[in-house]
Amino acid sequence: MSPPGGSARNHALEIHTVTFCPPESESWLSAARHRDLRIDVASAIANVIGLLDGGGLLVFPAGFLRAPSVEAADVLAESMRKLSAASEVALVFGIEIGGEEVWAPLAAPPVNHAFACAHGRPILWPAIQARRDSPAERRVIEIGGLRLGLVIGAEVFNGALRKELERARPDAIVLLTHVGPNERWRIALDGLRAIAPLFIVGDSLEEGEPPWAAPPIGWLRSDGGTTPGVIIHRYQRPREASAERDHQVR
Repeated sequence: MSPPGGSARNHALEIHTVTFCPPESESWLSAARHRDLRIDVASAIANVIGLLDGGGLLVFPAGFLRAPSVEAADVLAESMRKLSAASEVALVFGIEIGGEEVWAPLAAPPVNHAFACAHGRPILWPAIQARRDSPAERRVIEIGGLRLGLVIGAEVFNGALRKELERARPDAIVLLTHVGPNERWRIALDGLRAIAPLFIVGDSLEEGEPPWAAPPIGWLRSDGGTTPGVIIHRYQRPREASAERDHQVR
């Protein structure tokens, strides 16, 4: 029998992350078109990963989709759940909920929801971003062959959530952001890295590989495919990558 947190559940793990690189001209004024486009992109990526890698975990940013209401967010999440079932890939993704026709200075702050599902089965549905040090709901889940901790944006500063992660000791933590962290987050990020390998996901406002997408210590990152507006990263533990190369040689 494997020890708690042991290798039996870890060998199946591959983590894929998606970084969008939207042009500066992109605007949520055409939100309906953007939603359809991003779901189409998600479908193409998940289907390829399902075929080539036989499953795994695919993680999208906190602002991957945007919806004007909770009801609209539920519809979008259901589309992603069906995609998970069809591709047999575990998905983690964010939906930002906020008005699309309200002038930004007058609008209420958007609410960030995160969802997780595997083979079409909802696992977190949804996780709602906690404010300040408010306790967050359950954030350590079994998905994609590991125990995964989930953090949404500025929750990196949430002491209650960090203590929960310290108690649960997940195998890995994914941080869903909108455009990645800044220098102000550095100490908080180091605190998460002390708990478990940390994977940061977000859109990138710069060309090329964002520095925050570097692999955690003990992991290897490879190119999972790149298009003009999308970067896909594939993360593996070195022993898993070596086993894969040995299999290909034989």
